[in-house]
Amino acid sequence: RNMKLDLLRRRSLTHAISAFVTSCMIILILMATSTTGSAQLYIDGDNLTASTSNILVTFKGADLVRLRNRLTGEDYIKSFTPGKSMLNLNMLKEPVGQRYVSVGGWHRGSGTAGVNSTGNDLAAQIHLRDLVRNVVVNVIIDPETQDVTVTMMASANRDGVTGLTWGVKGIDLTSGYFALPANGGIMLDHATTPATCEFNYPGQWEAQTAVWQGKGGGFVLYTRDERVRYKQFKLERKGDFADLSVNTLAMGSYKLSGDVPQVEWRLNTFKGD
Repeated sequence: RNMKLDLLRRRSLTHAISAFVTSCMIILILMATSTTGSAQLYIDGDNLTASTSNILVTFKGADLVRLRNRLTGEDYIKSFTPGKSMLNLNMLKEPVGQRYVSVGGWHRGSGTAGVNSTGNDLAAQIHLRDLVRNVVVNVIIDPETQDVTVTMMASANRDGVTGLTWGVKGIDLTSGYFALPANGGIMLDHATTPATCEFNYPGQWEAQTAVWQGKGGGFVLYTRDERVRYKQFKLERKGDFADLSVNTLAMGSYKLSGDVPQVEWRLNTFKGD
């Protein structure tokens, strides 16, 4: 009888320890990953992963290195190669030999450089700079739309700023096509995409959005900017792949401009046509 009681005690202790360890693991996971419903942010130095029920994106610095449609299982970045960043604060006289360096990697919160708000669990920020230029990138998950938003603020310590470029690298043109509200509506696929094509907003690019249609679904890149700030959409082809970039132009005379108006871009995915 004593042996049976001892065995029951040991089993109870084992179950209690197992439950405690499981609870600790769950708490650690929740601490490592900020979660609101299906939305999550995970930070690892210069790397940030943001996901919702629709989309999963990974940034290395400010560069998008993964764009996954969680509704279809499709990955849209097929040929990302390290090298020149898609992010660039363009200037009349580009700084020679300068490259952006992150200041402390990604961290939670959002705001301007050095003025961070930690009230939003679904926000992260990275500060990039060289000797001339400063760029702050905020990635925030919109809980209502499940969009992943990318908001950028940029300035330089001298005049001559022309615009701020950012985009998506390495999209496989053989796996789908771009649908663009440009020149009345166009489609660009493997057979029709030229080496370079560029559209200005307002003008040929009639709405500030671009849609990629894959086999099972696609993704959309757009902005809600209602101030009609001048922008450019550009596709650069490299064989079977294309780099998509959006450039927000500086205001006024470039010779006197030291920054770019804040702009927010949004990413999301869809299933079907």
